[in-house]
Amino acid sequence: MISLSVTDTTAEGSRRRAKDRVDSELSRWRGALTVAGWAALASVALTFLQVWIYVQWPPPETVGGFFALFADNPLLGLLSLDLRSGPRHVPGGPGADRQIGRVGS
Repeated sequence: MISLSVTDTTAEGSRRRAKDRVDSELSRWRGALTVAGWAALASVALTFLQVWIYVQWPPPETVGGFFALFADNPLLGLLSLDLRSGPRHVPGGPGADRQIGRVGS
């Protein structure tokens, strides 16, 4: 018995093949997209938390105030240093490429 392969050259077949390709690509990226979505939600939640902490306990205005805060409450001292957005100010850290060429940032 001879088996012949028949390809569907109709518009419907073309749409079906395109949909299969998209589904295949989406399934490959599904894990990364899920992690990215959760990371975005966590970033928004941390931003609101940081604003709440800033309103409840404003940071000291002097260097001596920061030392006193660290001596009194080390965790609040670290939170007052704005550690959530700190890595973008470190050379080579996330977002460092956007800081190149900016003066006074």
